[in-house]
Amino acid sequence: MTRMRPWCICAPLALVLASCGSAYAQAPTAAGIDLGARGIALDPRSRSLQDRADSPFEFSARAGIATDYVYRGVTLSARQPAAGAAFELTRGMFYGGASVASVRLPSQPAAEVTLSGGVRPKLGDVQFDFGVSYFAYPGEAPPPGVTAGINYWEAVARADTTLGELLRVAGGFAYAPNVSNTGAWGTYAAFGLGLDLPGTLMPQDVSASVTGGAGYSWFGNQSAALGGFPLPAYLNWNAGVTFTY
Repeated sequence: MTRMRPWCICAPLALVLASCGSAYAQAPTAAGIDLGARGIALDPRSRSLQDRADSPFEFSARAGIATDYVYRGVTLSARQPAAGAAFELTRGMFYGGASVASVRLPSQPAAEVTLSGGVRPKLGDVQFDFGVSYFAYPGEAPPPGVTAGINYWEAVARADTTLGELLRVAGGFAYAPNVSNTGAWGTYAAFGLGLDLPGTLMPQDVSASVTGGAGYSWFGNQSAALGGFPLPAYLNWNAGVTFTY
């Protein structure tokens, strides 16, 4: 009897895509637009990086919790709370980092570990992000009927820009040649908007942003050993309000 992996464990996670320098006071910064980001840790795009005069490198570390780890519309924590942490090292436009998040998946891995690297060039007013991520699920102990070995990698491209003083726009695309090691390729396209509320409407040292985004995932067929069936395509969306002090 052919055993199929539940497709929900292999829906690609987010497009991704602070500093420990001098302790300068930072003005409130805008929240990053979520295009389906990986992990629970806070998005580094929502923070200002601080320059460190004695080093060409910048290091960031962050952590967070969530009532549900939702990745591109799919829960990876079985609708239960999840926690995560991440760090990143950058030099100029180049970056590399890792994150870990608690998950509840059919193959019962101990955690989700993501290794990422890439480049963030800027052309005019457009900030680009081209990267590659490897998603590992160590310590899998699957019950009967569930296949282990769901590690895979994904390439991503993202662009962010600002229209006027308050409106931000982001778009991205991701491709994985073998999603969760099922034999099926996976692609994801997303678009998002962010509106920063005028400072005159907020108390001193407090800023607020309204963000929203939508993405579409579609896939190829699984390997013949898993039945050769296509994984289902689907649309997801997100919206939120962020206050920063």
